[in-house]
Amino acid sequence: MTRLYIEHRKRIGAVVTGLVLSLMLLSGRLFYLQIVVNKEMEKKICAKSTIEESVTAERGNIYDRTGLELSQNITYYTFGVSLKNNDFDKDLIINLFAKTFQKEKSYYESILNSKSNYVVLEKKVLEEKCFPIIFEKNNIRGLIIDSEQSRYYQYSDLAAQVIGYVNADKEGVIGVEKEFDSILKGDIGKKIYDRNGQNDFITSPSKKQQILNNGADIQLTIDIELQSILQDELEKTLNKRKAKSANGILMNPFTGEVLAMASVPSFDLNSYGNYPVENHLNSAISYPYEPGSTFKIVTISAALEAGDIPIDASYNCENGSYILYNHIFNDHEPSETLTLSEILIHSSNIGMAKIVTDIGSQLVFQYAKKFGFGAKTQIQLPSEKQGTLRNFCEWENLSGPEVAIGQEISTTTLQTAVAYSSIANGGYLLKPYIVSRIVNNGKTIQHSRTENIRQVVSKNTSEDILLMLEETVNTGTGNKAKIPGYRVSGKTSTAQKFVDGEYSQKEFISSFAGIFPTDNPEFVCVVSVDSPQYGFHWGNETAAPVVRRVFERIINLNDNLKHHNYNIVFANYSQPESSSLSKFGVNR
Repeated sequence: MTRLYIEHRKRIGAVVTGLVLSLMLLSGRLFYLQIVVNKEMEKKICAKSTIEESVTAERGNIYDRTGLELSQNITYYTFGVSLKNNDFDKDLIINLFAKTFQKEKSYYESILNSKSNYVVLEKKVLEEKCFPIIFEKNNIRGLIIDSEQSRYYQYSDLAAQVIGYVNADKEGVIGVEKEFDSILKGDIGKKIYDRNGQNDFITSPSKKQQILNNGADIQLTIDIELQSILQDELEKTLNKRKAKSANGILMNPFTGEVLAMASVPSFDLNSYGNYPVENHLNSAISYPYEPGSTFKIVTISAALEAGDIPIDASYNCENGSYILYNHIFNDHEPSETLTLSEILIHSSNIGMAKIVTDIGSQLVFQYAKKFGFGAKTQIQLPSEKQGTLRNFCEWENLSGPEVAIGQEISTTTLQTAVAYSSIANGGYLLKPYIVSRIVNNGKTIQHSRTENIRQVVSKNTSEDILLMLEETVNTGTGNKAKIPGYRVSGKTSTAQKFVDGEYSQKEFISSFAGIFPTDNPEFVCVVSVDSPQYGFHWGNETAAPVVRRVFERIINLNDNLKHHNYNIVFANYSQPESSSLSKFGVNR
């Protein structure tokens, strides 16, 4: 040992000990950071260098039966400028925006002279209206572009209550948008961004991005051209007759497909907040009313099918006034003697009351149930009402005759259309449907098929009633539905509204149920008009002409009607083998 070492030994030992202790502390700290709190520190570091953004895949679209888009996902652009540090192409922005949006240069100059740090030049602009700016965006210093995706409805108010809309939270509201919201909306996930050397966030190449599935597309049975015809005629009548509202349905009686469903007044789906909430109601399925005389086919069916009453049976209709259970039944046109068919043709309330006396009220109740009244049709739409058909044990002596003429019962327009379809198709009650198929990533995941619920009347009875309804149009109460050169069947109704506990003398539901053409039914059309101007409140004055004009305009689309050629495929068909499709009336 040298003298120098001996002299400084204590100091050297202290330094070495200090170094060893420092290394031990550093190693311990590294162990703590690397092993003990590694994951927690990694999260903190990532939080400063990466961000996550919630993203939603594209919502599925809605189409009509021919493939026309009823809804679209549209990208809107908002243009702004950061005025901080005055680092932007002022002249270029003013000239380009003035030319694109056809506004004065002074308009944009005044905005850019603002003392704010940030200003908006234009907001919620469709790409087609701002394409020159989008094209030049990389060459414009200081321009800030934000984009957002919104739902756009090409046909604005057509079938508005059927289609529905999407609110600010991207949730489906009313109609198909609500009923199939979980199917239409795509996956919700996150997109990860990393901060690069320029302090900008870019899509992370190191993090596995979540692959989101877009929502499924839905094709409806609605034909937008037929929808336009029905809705247009309803709106014309609404205005002409100063009615409160009107609704209608056009359907294929052999498949159950709803080809058009309209409620007026309607509303623009693209600005739904500007319209009264009552306009959003799909009254064709959500507004039950007393059907009146359109219900009389049920009473006639019960008489012919189970009442053992021949079609030529005669009844004394008491010259227009008849008292039963201390209640007076009146006919619009007094008659002496009418046959069973003439009672329907001339819509005799007295005749109907006497038929019920013969066959019994319970039979009327049973056939009302068979035809589907008092129960939802289960159509693929929200807010459907089942109407009112009280349990038979709650009926009083007068209930049978009252129900027979369409009182003490409430129905929707759709229920009436389904009932008349059974008369048109040979006697079968079909489940109506409005969604044809659902497609996801090009693959059909659901395909609706015609579903036969039950046979309600025999083919012979349905044909007899169909001819009675034709005569109702030719010589009876529905003559304003007549189309020269064509065979039309149908039934009018003028039903008093039940207001404040009694039947109103001024407010009526004017309705008409039509089948066309009689010899080869292609369409059932039912129209209901709420409170038309008194004096024009009769079904033959207000509702029947609507159905006639709808049929006439369909004829003008294609005289021979063969282009409709709908596929008829029955699901859950459980009739005996003797009930072939030819008996059903499909061999057309």
